[in-house]
Amino acid sequence: MSMMTQSNEQIAHDLAVAIASQHYLKSSVRSFHNAITDYDEIYDELLAELAKTAHVAV
Repeated sequence: MSMMTQSNEQIAHDLAVAIASQHYLKSSVRSFHNAITDYDEIYDELLAELAKTAHVAV
C-alpha cells in the first residue's frame, strides 16, 4: 500500500477548514469575516503544534 505524505501546512489547513466550518455552522452570527479570522487562529495553533511533532514514515 502506498501512502502519500502531507506537509504540516496541508494538515493544518485541512483541519482548520473543518474546525472553522463547524464553528461557522454552529454560530448564531454567521459572519464570513469571523469564519476567516477563526480559520487563521486555528491554522496558526495547529501549525505550531504540528511543528513540535516528528512525522515517522511506517
